Amino acid sequence: MTEKKAPVIVVRKSRLKDPESGQTHPAPPLREITTGAPAALAAPDTPDAKNTTARSPDKRNRHAQKSRDRMALFARTFPALWPEFEKGKFRPMKVGIKEQVKAYIDAHPDCGMTFGTWIQAIRTVTSRIEYQRCLKEGTPRYDIHGEPVGTVTAPEAEYARLQVSRIRAKMDLSRAAREKKTMTKLNKSGHLAWCGLIALALARQDGGVRSAAQANLFLTRWLATALKQRRFPREVSQDISWLLAQGRRHGIKARLPEKMDYLWRSCSGELSEQNDLFRLTYALETAKDMLWNYRLLNDREWAGRYAVTLNAGVNGIYLSRTHLDAAFDDNGRQINPLLTRLTGNVADLMPLFSRCGWLAAPERNTSLPHLFTLMAGQGVPGKGD
Repeated sequence: MTEKKAPVIVVRKSRLKDPESGQTHPAPPLREITTGAPAALAAPDTPDAKNTTARSPDKRNRHAQKSRDRMALFARTFPALWPEFEKGKFRPMKVGIKEQVKAYIDAHPDCGMTFGTWIQAIRTVTSRIEYQRCLKEGTPRYDIHGEPVGTVTAPEAEYARLQVSRIRAKMDLSRAAREKKTMTKLNKSGHLAWCGLIALALARQDGGVRSAAQANLFLTRWLATALKQRRFPREVSQDISWLLAQGRRHGIKARLPEKMDYLWRSCSGELSEQNDLFRLTYALETAKDMLWNYRLLNDREWAGRYAVTLNAGVNGIYLSRTHLDAAFDDNGRQINPLLTRLTGNVADLMPLFSRCGWLAAPERNTSLPHLFTLMAGQGVPGKGD
C-alpha cells in the first residue's frame, strides 16, 4: 500500500502594476494574524470597561509633566531669555522670535532642542496665565539672547488681559468640576458605608452577629458580595477593595465596623459635630491605616540628649504625651496648641487633617526638626471663629 504524500502548496508572490509608471511591484505582505481576541473584544461590555478611552489621571499627570519638561528645556536652551524661570517668572518675547529660534536651531543642531519641540513648548508657555500677566503696556520684549527688542503695545496688553480672564475662567470651571466630582464621590462613599452599617445592624438584630469577630466576618463577606455583584458605582470600588483587603488581612484587628462608621461620618458631615479630641483620634487612626507610623513620646524621648532620632524619609506622626494631656479639657475641646513632629510625605497627610477639622502649621525658628502645631476648628462650622 503506497503511502500518501502530503500536498505541497506553492505560494506565488502577486505583483501590483502601477498605472502611471507601468512598473510592477511586489504586493505588500498580509497582516499577521494573531490568535488572541481583538482589542475591542478583549474585555466584556461592563460598566467598568466603558469610557476606557477617557484620559486617566495618570495620563493627565504625564501630559502635564511633559509640558513642564518642554518649557524647562526651552529655558535651558535660551537661558538669557528668562533668567528667573526657576522662580516662575517670565519676560515678554519679541515679535517674530520664531524665525530667530529656527535660525539658531538650524545653526546649532546639537543644542538639544528641535524646532518642533520648541513649537510645542511655546504653545505651553503662551497658554499659561503667568506669561500673559507679564504682557503689560510698555514692558520691554526680549530676544533669545536677552536683548530688549521693542515693547508691548496697548492692543497687545489688552489682548493679554482678555487671555488672563479666559484662563482664569477656565481654571475656575475646572476647579468647580473637581470639587463637584469630589462631593459626588463623598456622597457615594457615604452611601456605601451607610448600607454596610445598616446590614450589620439588621444582622445583629436577627441574632446572626453576636461578637466582634462575627461582625468582621459578616462585613468582609458583605463587601465581597457587593464587589462581585457590582452593587455600588465604580467610583467606590476602590473603597470596597481597600476595606475588603483590610478585613481579610487583619481579621478582627481590622475593626471594619469602626472604619465603616468613620467613612460614614466623614462623608456625611457628622464628623464635624464631634469634639476636637474625637476628630483628632479619627485622623490618627486613619493615618495608621494608611501605613503611617504613630507614636506617643515621653519627655525624655521628645527632646534633649536622649531624644528619638527621626527618619525624614519615613511617614511618621509623633506626639508628646505631656503636650497631648495639656491640649484638651475634660470635654475633649482643645485649650492649648498641640505640638507634633511629622516626617515623610507630609503633604499627603494635610488633606486628612483638614477633612477632620484640623490644621497642621509648620513651626519656624525651632531647634526641633519636623515640628508642627496642630490647631482644631479649621473648616468646621461653628469652630475657630
